[in-house]
Amino acid sequence: MDAGAARLIVDYLPLAAFLIDEQEQVLAMNLAAEEWLGVSERRALGQCLYLFTGSDARLTEVVERGRRTGVSEY
Repeated sequence: MDAGAARLIVDYLPLAAFLIDEQEQVLAMNLAAEEWLGVSERRALGQCLYLFTGSDARLTEVVERGRRTGVSEY
């Protein structure tokens, strides 16, 4: 499967999916994430995820768990 096909699959997942770096800056997100945040991926790229989510303690916990285990689920 090439990167374009993989991106299409991720884009149409019914759940919000984000790819962030060590500083919580958005590197990529799917269409469900755009809907959930109310912002386009284009606008969010390079911005801190928490700029759009506020201080959501559950999301912060999920990000931290993802760092520790490599897997996170909201």
